[in-house]
Amino acid sequence: MPEDTRRTFLKTVGLAVGATGIAGATGTNLGVLADGDTPSTPLLDDENWTTFQYDTAHTGHSPGSAPSEYPFVEWSKQIGDGGYTISPPTIADGTGYTVNTNGTLTAFDLETRETDWQVSLQSGTPQKDGQQTHDLSPTVAGDVVLASVHGVLHARNISDGSVQWTKSFDNADTENNWILSPTTVTDGTVYVSADEDGLYALDLADGSERWSVDASGEMYAPAVVDGVAYFVADDGIHALDADDGTEQWHVEENRNPHAALTVADGRVYADNREYVMAYDADDGTERWSYDGSDYFGGSSAYADGTLFCITESGNPFALDAATGTRLWHSSEVGGQSSSLSVADGVLYLINDGVFATKDEIGAFGLDAKTGDVLWRYQPRDVSHYAYQPASPTIADGTLYVGDDMGYVYALAPTAPDATNWRFETKATLTWESDPIRKAHMSPAAGEGTVYSKTAGDVVAIDEESGTERWRFEGDAEIELAPVFTDGTVFIASETELYALDGRAGTVQWKRSFEDRIDAMTGTEDGTVYVAADEQVFALDAETGEQEWVAPGEQCSLLRWPETDLVVTDDDVLYAGYDHLYAIDRTDGTVRWSVHHSFDGPSLAVGDGTAYVGTDTSDDEPDNVLAFDVEDGSELWSTQMTELPIDGIAADDDSLYVTLEDGKTPLLVELSADDGTERWRFEGNDDGDGVVPAPVIAGDTVYFAANRRVHAFDRNGNRTGRWETTGPIGESPVVTDDAVYVPSADHIKSGLLNFVYSFDRDE
Repeated sequence: MPEDTRRTFLKTVGLAVGATGIAGATGTNLGVLADGDTPSTPLLDDENWTTFQYDTAHTGHSPGSAPSEYPFVEWSKQIGDGGYTISPPTIADGTGYTVNTNGTLTAFDLETRETDWQVSLQSGTPQKDGQQTHDLSPTVAGDVVLASVHGVLHARNISDGSVQWTKSFDNADTENNWILSPTTVTDGTVYVSADEDGLYALDLADGSERWSVDASGEMYAPAVVDGVAYFVADDGIHALDADDGTEQWHVEENRNPHAALTVADGRVYADNREYVMAYDADDGTERWSYDGSDYFGGSSAYADGTLFCITESGNPFALDAATGTRLWHSSEVGGQSSSLSVADGVLYLINDGVFATKDEIGAFGLDAKTGDVLWRYQPRDVSHYAYQPASPTIADGTLYVGDDMGYVYALAPTAPDATNWRFETKATLTWESDPIRKAHMSPAAGEGTVYSKTAGDVVAIDEESGTERWRFEGDAEIELAPVFTDGTVFIASETELYALDGRAGTVQWKRSFEDRIDAMTGTEDGTVYVAADEQVFALDAETGEQEWVAPGEQCSLLRWPETDLVVTDDDVLYAGYDHLYAIDRTDGTVRWSVHHSFDGPSLAVGDGTAYVGTDTSDDEPDNVLAFDVEDGSELWSTQMTELPIDGIAADDDSLYVTLEDGKTPLLVELSADDGTERWRFEGNDDGDGVVPAPVIAGDTVYFAANRRVHAFDRNGNRTGRWETTGPIGESPVVTDDAVYVPSADHIKSGLLNFVYSFDRDE
């Protein structure tokens, strides 16, 4: 964060013990019991992450593991009241605890994601920019969860959120000095720093003050190791007896502190924004200092003799913890960074968009030995993550992060049970030049194989194993989703149409067109229909020979299609910008056309009726219209909302439309007879802005939006949900056993594309 956005530090600092001491502190050993035989020190194992940076030494080092390769999203969910920046969850015994910038503390079941309880800690207006507290991770110790908002520390019962006690601090007004550090708890004592106030030691049982020291400046979480409490203030580093607050040693050189201390292997590691330093934990003697010629950012992490640090511009680097020698530095990561976490040889962090491009933000996993980026995952929004966000949390093999929309993400190394497989396809274009709807089209499926577009190639994937069967490398970028019918796969570049053998991938025939191919579809009767050159062609699927072309000898060309070609028993239908056409399948005669100002239309046909979804206008406000397929006469029209329709599907009785209200995806069922609304599903607010057409398969409707595929029965009850890592730009493809869907993830090199296979029955 720029210097001029920091609060101005006091230049004169006082430090004085303010209360009598206590007895009984014995360090950070697990299992020490407080009154009532409940643990008074947070749990330390690979299934829990109960305090800021894992332990009271702030090493950020979990003994467990988390994804070392590009992760699966086991689940994501808006926790609490949603829509606010949220901390990664503190995890204790299968329950997650989060605080968001609206001051809401939520406890939820990690397995079901159901909220156990939720309380508002807010005692004023929501947080202001630059005064956010989601980096103040809750701490769980025994039967208490600790969290702070507006300069008040709250202790709540973990079973129901009821008040145990609260503690206000002298300088904690709601305009300036409301920031409290994350708490550190050990042996029944809570240690907390308050900006421009000092360090406090409180009784975990009732919040009563055991001792305090005055200090000024921007305060960070104190570290407590082997009976000594270490903290930073404007005048340097202090080591205090954890029992009574008496000073053990004080180092004045470390002015302008910028992060919490890390204590490991008899050393205290600190930074003053310009240097990283190591001090002897016993007497404060300086061991070494490192000048990285850059400001430093979030709190460090330590593992296996290595200190992991990060610059304020988000570049992680590693130092030999014994000597301060730099081991590596990564410039592939940028932005304002979180504190760091490390597990099983992988370093984890979250970078926001304050000082970064879209390429540099997200959650990262780096090789702890080399600094190489192993993977990068972009949550829905971390564009303005607050100053020093909390480090990612690690529990039971899963990495947890939060985002600016209130989503918590569980990133896992292996696929969830309902995911059959995920196949990575390549993309050569960037996010900007290859928008999401074109980045990865819907796959095609048939005869035990899934066919997917991948940059200039088409790949055939075994539907059972998710392994590659064959790959066809074209001469140009594939422009349309592949079509499979009767053993043949049809693919199209800008002006070339290929027919490939579905089993071998060999070219059966190829046809060139003078202009861009806009749409194509195939039928089981051996014909493939192609829209190109402002005409529609019927080709023999086996030979590629032309059967007819529309409009033939008629005087004017057709409008280019803005919808798919929809084939009925008698006709080929499509909608252009201002026309709906019905073309006779036998000879290509244009049987009828309807003039209407279709803006971004979508088309579906059911039981002799063609349904068009479009945008609204002052002259034509209705955005769902029904036409008789026989003669093109309008049967009815309705205005669902003032928003454009994104997609449409129909059968004999019902019509399903998708649209986006702001960033809230909607699926609505209408009566096919008159357009009367029957039910609607509203997805989460703050989606990713992409809502493709729904798909009807038997008695189930499938709807993709906001990185999820939903399944609904005909009464609007959700019967299934699956999750992808990135936005879904096209409709799912449904077979008897599986749901296939494309996902386009934004990474630094461009787009990382996948095809997912989900089990329909899970």
